[in-house]
Amino acid sequence: MNLGVYQYMSIISGVVDRIAVRSFFRAFIFPMVFLMLATVFEGTYTSISDSALNRFYLNYLADASAFLINWSLPNENVNAYQNFITSAHAQLEISRTCSGSSPFFFLVAAILAFSGATSDKMIGVVCSALLVVFLNQIRILSLYLTMAYIPDKFLLLHFYVAPMVMIACCCVFFIWWAFYALGKKHG
Repeated sequence: MNLGVYQYMSIISGVVDRIAVRSFFRAFIFPMVFLMLATVFEGTYTSISDSALNRFYLNYLADASAFLINWSLPNENVNAYQNFITSAHAQLEISRTCSGSSPFFFLVAAILAFSGATSDKMIGVVCSALLVVFLNQIRILSLYLTMAYIPDKFLLLHFYVAPMVMIACCCVFFIWWAFYALGKKHG
């Protein structure tokens, strides 16, 4: 069969168009799945009642934070009562937005949306949980010390510095994990 130049160009153009559409579609899979998962995680978390969240999570987080503060700074004599951390120097409430949930949900959504083996994703999710718990405990310790000894800087640390540090650390972890997962996939 003898094809003309225009027929070859038509065939090549069709193949290129299909490749471009596939590449375009693949480029949007990760962000769309990430947004969908993050929205579902946040929506589910916000649908939990405050009393249930306090009872099953935030009260324990306050206990762990008080233990950490007393362990690292024994002279503070911090007590936990429900979701509050109290001492002679400060009273700090651990609320829904102080639980470290948003960075964790975003990190887990990114890991699950990323192409990789299920075992790598499970490792990523477990490591994410450990990282966020560690970072959140450091954040609560820092917020407590700031409220107790530099109260005029509390809002700056609480609303700007601490969240950005957690997000930056989670982004660095995701990049590291993605290279790990890709290295295993292609290596």
